[in-house]
Amino acid sequence: MKIVIGGCGKIGRVLCRDLLLEGHEIMVIDLHREIVEGMIDDFDVTGITGSINSYDVLMEAGCNTANVFIATTGSDERNVIGAIIAKKLGCEYTIARVRDPSYGIHLSFTRDILGVSRLLNPELETARSLIELLQFPAAYGVERFVNGHVAMLEVKLGGDSQLVGKNMIAFREHFPGLIVCGVSRGDEAFIPGGTFILQKDDRLLVTGERRNLLSLYAELGTYTGKIRSLLLIGGGRITHYILRNLNLKRMKTTVIEHKEAVADEIAGHFPEVRVIVGDGTDYETLDEVGFEQVDAVAALTGVDEENVMIGMYAASKKIPRIFTKMNRTEMLSILDNAGLQSILTPKRIAADNVIRVIRALQNSEGSNVEKLYRLLNNQIEALEFRVAPDSSVINIPLVELQLKEGILIAFIYRKGQFIFPRGDDCILPGDRIVIVSKAMNFEDLDQILLDQAEPRKSEKALTPAEAQKKQDVFSLNGGDDLPSMTGSGGRERMSADIPSTPAEARTEGNTAKSPSGEQES
Repeated sequence: MKIVIGGCGKIGRVLCRDLLLEGHEIMVIDLHREIVEGMIDDFDVTGITGSINSYDVLMEAGCNTANVFIATTGSDERNVIGAIIAKKLGCEYTIARVRDPSYGIHLSFTRDILGVSRLLNPELETARSLIELLQFPAAYGVERFVNGHVAMLEVKLGGDSQLVGKNMIAFREHFPGLIVCGVSRGDEAFIPGGTFILQKDDRLLVTGERRNLLSLYAELGTYTGKIRSLLLIGGGRITHYILRNLNLKRMKTTVIEHKEAVADEIAGHFPEVRVIVGDGTDYETLDEVGFEQVDAVAALTGVDEENVMIGMYAASKKIPRIFTKMNRTEMLSILDNAGLQSILTPKRIAADNVIRVIRALQNSEGSNVEKLYRLLNNQIEALEFRVAPDSSVINIPLVELQLKEGILIAFIYRKGQFIFPRGDDCILPGDRIVIVSKAMNFEDLDQILLDQAEPRKSEKALTPAEAQKKQDVFSLNGGDDLPSMTGSGGRERMSADIPSTPAEARTEGNTAKSPSGEQES
């Protein structure tokens, strides 16, 4: 697809890199010549210096023939106007990044009035992610599928967990209603096969029925209690969105903000919240608010270093749940062992949302991807597919499907029920299925199949008894000694009983200048 990105700040750069990896043709626009030249040097893109509100600039950028225009400057007004102009020029789909809370009151209404295809609010999406995590205290990450009815959780295996040293077959025997879809260990990610052995500090992607997920918590060896008290450090937009979406009557919430005017504004809007004027990096201030007694801490200042320091201090005090906002994704790889647990990256969240939109647009051109999530530090993709009537995978027993290496079929959704598949199950037209893979850029369900010209890795011959066991303990996978299979137990069906994501809300906050001159936090 031909995509034009207006604004080459933090989000613009992330989008550029990710969309290039998806195979798209990218044109960038920015007011600053040196930034455009830097983008051309760093990425395989073309670029124009100028304003995204200029008719001539957008025409020169080819917006009249572009599939998608994405406005990501630091000005909401410039983004919205640029998206409107691009739409009028003939661009098929337009996305405008907005941060003003007034746009967040009724996003769909605002989109219709302005004629913009989609409004993107990274701070609101980050707040939603944090609130989602508060509902699953043992999870470091939560993603939902099939209209929010089923969740995939990222959890950590503590050192005292009884699951340490168990393989995947033993795991499924113990938790027949759960599937381990992926494992992150150090710098590596795995699609675990049947003989894959769990180790201390592994991060697991687990999906299943809510009651079974709750039973898993007790054996993780990590905190599993409810979050009853929350400390938010920093009073910017994300904090406002959290407070507007959070049930403040059920959760004791405290905010620390160093600017008195901002603190007063929060106190005025949210009388149920305890607001402290002070420095959230000052240990004495933290001790005064009862830092060690809270169930969860969220470091949400505008400075990454401050947030990391707060998070590490919280870890040293053994705060059960720690959330750390990070703007610079390049720091993530060195923070794995810092005890920060859940790291929230607004630009990463925003970029992932845009990628999902782009994949969805490709659906109309033949792809059938419904949802896309990048998990375990973007090492694994989970994709929800809608099965077309002419798909090559339908009406074939799963055990007979020739899948590419590193593919796992997590579950099938059919007529209101979830099926954890066995070898004799078949995929049917109209099903929704979720696959997990280390291979990226799947656009069509048929792409999970091994090309006829591509030989499969050699597999050892099985005895009749082994072949029957392989059939009985089925969950498709491309790893380890059980080629194409892992897990155990028969078929499990689960009801769609997990609630949907929180409603949209509006708020206010502060901005700071980015190096490129754009208004970004």
